[in-house]
Amino acid sequence: MKLKYLIASLLAFFPLSLVSCGGSSTPSESEQVNKIVLTATEVDLVIGESYLLGIAFTDVDPSELTSYTSSNTDIVSVSESGLVVATGPGSATVSVNKGDASAECEFNVSYGTQVPVIHVDGILNNFLELDLESSFQLNISVSFSGQRYAITNPSISIEEGGTGEATISDNVITPSKTGDFVLKITGSFNDFTLHPYYIDVTVKDAVTFYLRDGDEGFEYKEVNLYSLSEFGGKEYKDSFTPNPAISINGEVFTTGIAIDLIDLDSVVNYNQTTNTITPIKAGVASLRLTYGEYQKSYIVRVNHVFGGNIGNEPYVIDASTGVLPSEEIFKDFPGDNKIIKATNLDGTLDYEVVDGKVFGIQANNFEEQQVVVYNSKIAFIVNIKAYTKILRTPEDLNVFIINFGEDTSKVQTFRNDGYYILANDIDCSGYTYPNQTRMLGMSSNQIDANCGFVGTFDGQGHTISNLKAPKGGLFLIIGNGAVIKNVGFKDAVLDTSKDNDKFVLATYIYAADISNIFISSSSLIESVNNALVAACVTNTCAMYNSLFEFYGDATVNQNFGSFMHVPNTNFNYHPKYLANCHLISEIPMTVANNNRYFDAIDYEIEGWTYNNIPNIKHYLNENEFINSENDFSTFDSRYWDTTTIPGRLIWRD
Repeated sequence: MKLKYLIASLLAFFPLSLVSCGGSSTPSESEQVNKIVLTATEVDLVIGESYLLGIAFTDVDPSELTSYTSSNTDIVSVSESGLVVATGPGSATVSVNKGDASAECEFNVSYGTQVPVIHVDGILNNFLELDLESSFQLNISVSFSGQRYAITNPSISIEEGGTGEATISDNVITPSKTGDFVLKITGSFNDFTLHPYYIDVTVKDAVTFYLRDGDEGFEYKEVNLYSLSEFGGKEYKDSFTPNPAISINGEVFTTGIAIDLIDLDSVVNYNQTTNTITPIKAGVASLRLTYGEYQKSYIVRVNHVFGGNIGNEPYVIDASTGVLPSEEIFKDFPGDNKIIKATNLDGTLDYEVVDGKVFGIQANNFEEQQVVVYNSKIAFIVNIKAYTKILRTPEDLNVFIINFGEDTSKVQTFRNDGYYILANDIDCSGYTYPNQTRMLGMSSNQIDANCGFVGTFDGQGHTISNLKAPKGGLFLIIGNGAVIKNVGFKDAVLDTSKDNDKFVLATYIYAADISNIFISSSSLIESVNNALVAACVTNTCAMYNSLFEFYGDATVNQNFGSFMHVPNTNFNYHPKYLANCHLISEIPMTVANNNRYFDAIDYEIEGWTYNNIPNIKHYLNENEFINSENDFSTFDSRYWDTTTIPGRLIWRD
């Protein structure tokens, strides 16, 4: 290999940052025969810096060992791999040998622009606090260029004029008298005389308070009590007799210690006559011990007693009101039945409690949940079923009303996915529901099927009577995934004398599950687009075990129906699942084709043949219904009476 190639390879191998630290130019080609070539022949460093001294060689046996030697290790040290570290000011030479070949690099080490300073481990802000029973090891070094170095000729002394006293031996300071003084540390680093380092030292008495319960030998760091002495066959620690002591510089005192209770929230009671602390309620107070100028405070914590589970059946709560049956939950605690705290089961979530009401519990698809509730002394696990809202009055039904004026685009993005139940029968006589955004004029395939009411509504067998149906129906849109069940609408009012579009449930019903529904009405229908259930029931809806009765008159010529309106272009379009649905009415259910409306039960109209919608039975009057020998075995007897009048299906009021 030619020498020029070796040198070029060497310079390419070592980073420019190394060769630019300062050094002479590479020797000429004639000087390099049978010699070692170094990355530099002279380097300037600051104490603490390092430099990797690399080599190349020619006409030297590669198997020969390479050695590095420093002429003065107090200035630079060098490792077996050629890493040179600057340790002190001055100049030193590093010699490199390989076989018979050798080379040298001179290193000039200085302090640069930095200043070495004295450092003492464990000292913050030049302050040290000791007591008469403690001592402190002074670990002294020099801090320079981000590293620690040994200090030369260290000296430790106490400045005159202080009130405290201490002795110093083997760099350990041991106080002997309380007070203050200044500690002075001096020394040098190489040829530098370091600036003195001063430490403000405060020496205090060695004071330790001790707190026991009566004659117990156990030392208490805090006092933990329970709010009750016993519950459910278990006993709890509910008293504490403070027995304090204090040690001052090794001398112990057991009398003359004042005991004060700091209790702003009336958590505990301290009887000074009996020297006993007893709980009043759960919470935190403070016990303060005082002896002359010395004080110490201890936490006094009163814990709730955990009472376990309450009740077998879950309590039903309305998440919107936050009311839990606190008197029932805390029935064994008369006068103390107010909920003051509530959490989830593992205590990781605190619910908001306002005036004994618990807010923030989420409705959970009618599934049971467990909540831990507290009064001032005890905690119980309560099984609940939480609902978005429990409906009790006509006004409560406003939660389903959607009103964005004429802005139907907002309706398209509105979703109510809550869980609702009826708590009782509701009589809507005299109550008129607010207007909501009108959806008619838009066909069912123009409406987003995922909007509107997509939650669950369970009437629990209750009846809503005399509902004056709002325009568009109570829910306006019943979207995908909605559940409407177990509710009767008795004597619903479809007043169309002033407004069109009156439906009991909704304008459109999509992939919903509708079951155990009873609707009756004897209204006069005087305009277009009217139905008891919906103007449009799509082919993804499921409806079963329901009864619809309509005894009114209709004076319109199109798009009306006593049961439903089914959009259709080929008379083969009907809801996904229909079973045991009964209709009593002289007015037909309707099907649409090219804006013409026909009775869905008729099988041939104007040349069109139509296959009857299965499992919907249409009766012109009640006698026809009774005489039809229907099988009502699938109807839930909790909601339906099938025995009082044979052949008659009756909603239970």
